[in-house]
Amino acid sequence: MQRLYDSNEKEADSHFQIGGIHGLPYVRWDEAGPAQPVGVPAGYCQHSTVIFPTWHRPYCALYEQILHRHAVQIAATYTTADAADWRKAADDLRFPFWDWALHPLPPKQFYDHKQYGQVTITLPDGSKKPVNNPLLGYKFQSGQGPAPPNNSNPTYNTLSKLPWTI
Repeated sequence: MQRLYDSNEKEADSHFQIGGIHGLPYVRWDEAGPAQPVGVPAGYCQHSTVIFPTWHRPYCALYEQILHRHAVQIAATYTTADAADWRKAADDLRFPFWDWALHPLPPKQFYDHKQYGQVTITLPDGSKKPVNNPLLGYKFQSGQGPAPPNNSNPTYNTLSKLPWTI
């Protein structure tokens, strides 16, 4: 996920651009739809509409495919004795199923900033590195988020996820 977050925000397959499909940031994705998002909240998100299931699954599938591509590319660089295990894990990587009807709130790793503010990743050489938990939010590369519709002066520099906004 870190590589996806670090992708250039101008690229259609960056976390920034894909996030815009869901709502924030308020940007047009891959030249699709109107130049200025319509509706409140803006963006392409179809929560609370009858077409939500058929809209949300392709959105998640796109994100999953791009995340999978990054994982495969990263796993190919591992040089440790367990490199084949990393490649297999990357090949098998898919989003987990979350039964929101059974568990209305997602796991704490998605929203507990105090306990899960950082996670430790294993680098290709086997060393460990703490990084900010990418499940908790996204910091804009420019330092400031794009302006929401009808507001040319945004005041946010990070998108944080809360249980009710995922």
